[in-house]
Amino acid sequence: FWLKVCVCIRHCANTFQMSRRFLFRPFLPERACWLCPRTLWLPSVPACSNTRAFQTIAERLGAEGEADGQKPRAVVTVVLPVGLPGMGKSSLLERLYGRLRDMARSSFRQGVLDTEGTPSFESVALLSSDTFAGEALSKRGFTAASCPEAVFSRCRREATQNFRDKTEDFLKLAEAEAARDCTEQDSSGQHILRFLLILDKNFPPDGIRREVETLSSIAPSCELQFKALLLVADAVPSVSDQMEELEARQYGAWQYPWSPEELLESAARLLLRSDHATLGRDATAVHILLSFLKLYRQQRLSGDAFGVEWVRVPYMSLDAKLTSWASMRSDSQSTWRRMEARALMRDALRVLKPFAAIPGPAVAALTAYLSQGLTSPSDTDLHQHADRCVADLLATLLDWKQKQEVVLPVRYVSLSVEGHHHALCRVLSLASEAMCGDADAFLTFQRPPMLHATTLYVAGRAQKQELTRSVQLHEAAATFECTVTHVVCVPGALCFAVVDDEALRSLGVPLAQRAHITLCTRIPWKPRHANDVLEAVASHLQDSESRWWRELRVAETLMDVFVYRLDDALRLPDNPLELH
Repeated sequence: FWLKVCVCIRHCANTFQMSRRFLFRPFLPERACWLCPRTLWLPSVPACSNTRAFQTIAERLGAEGEADGQKPRAVVTVVLPVGLPGMGKSSLLERLYGRLRDMARSSFRQGVLDTEGTPSFESVALLSSDTFAGEALSKRGFTAASCPEAVFSRCRREATQNFRDKTEDFLKLAEAEAARDCTEQDSSGQHILRFLLILDKNFPPDGIRREVETLSSIAPSCELQFKALLLVADAVPSVSDQMEELEARQYGAWQYPWSPEELLESAARLLLRSDHATLGRDATAVHILLSFLKLYRQQRLSGDAFGVEWVRVPYMSLDAKLTSWASMRSDSQSTWRRMEARALMRDALRVLKPFAAIPGPAVAALTAYLSQGLTSPSDTDLHQHADRCVADLLATLLDWKQKQEVVLPVRYVSLSVEGHHHALCRVLSLASEAMCGDADAFLTFQRPPMLHATTLYVAGRAQKQELTRSVQLHEAAATFECTVTHVVCVPGALCFAVVDDEALRSLGVPLAQRAHITLCTRIPWKPRHANDVLEAVASHLQDSESRWWRELRVAETLMDVFVYRLDDALRLPDNPLELH
């Protein structure tokens, strides 16, 4: 009994100590709640009612913070390439680094001091993920062609960690150098240190946004300016409209940001290349190329990360003198061979299993077809073309005075309709009963935490002015009415409500995509799959009656879809814009 009493007394004493630690925190002024780690010499702890003492503390911290603003600061320009394997990312960045190395006070390659030159700016660093992976393979006595899958995966993880560590080391170096004096000053008298960080890595569609968020958190005291280099072709050989129409009729519309000719040229370059650290020169390299391409399906480039300046770099040339595949010419025979290669590539994409260990027969057929027309362009012509691109790019990268916008932690904007939860549940029951006679057919499905209709998806298609307008409406606490016209049900998969887009636009809602409200899903289906279904049924929403659509093509599959048309449109008033 007395042991229990002692334990209870000890617990009460600990609770009292913790309560004393946080007792006065709710009463502190907002600025004094987040005290900096400095020593403040006070005669005694001020009382909660002594607002004058707290005001003195706040003014003292504010004065020291303003003094800190005059310390030297670092401006780091981060270069992020956006392209597929074979488009020349590493070649472009290597040439760019070679030009910048002669202009920097110090340069670093793979985290190691390379040279020291004239001080046009402080430092430039080049970090290559593939080079780190190649070093890890060589250390174990393997090459990309002879390495077992388990060892290759281990080397990839090691390379990723080295890449991240060296990136953090360079940013920490910039922060440390900013604490020292510098001769260059801007108009306000602040000391400016300039740095350039070049990251050679294959970024997935949302990789730029995630890289921006990660680097911003690593070096909060640095001013980071992000410039994404979008690698494209200077000119793409054209084909007749009739051929394009026949191809679209058989395979559907092309749903990738790069043209088929750019993909064929990249594949041909991979097949000619023999010195890559992680890719061979066979069907495996083409399989990796198409796997990365799959990630960009239905993605729109040059607008997926707010605060990033996008620069189009026509580094890939499809000119007859510079191409690696002989059928890029404009004569009729080359055009037919190009269309045959495009058909083989479409077939390979249709059955592709991204990043599988063994390429499929369709990829092997495409590789064999491309291998018949490989050609090596002149080194002199390639160097001249590359030098022109790098010279044009240097002017953009060294534009120090250009201010970048603040990177906002916003992924998407939506209209919150959670307040109409019960009304939407009733509509779902009506659609379910009309579909199969059971109002509870979707009862066991998973419901979203908050019902909403996405208006802007920042990581994919949102324009900068639309996002800015959405932020203004959110800060103004504006609300809007949305109207539900249809409910779309996919048995065993998902169900969502279709919102009237024109009504939203007429009310001033910045809208960059078809709005809908995901009502429920079943694993492995996710709310984002409702976008594919909505795109497939968009042309059928004009029908005056509810009906089934059997074997409807949704993305690359055939599905049975039931479209329920509401007799009277459901109006949902007073829905605020939310930022996520």
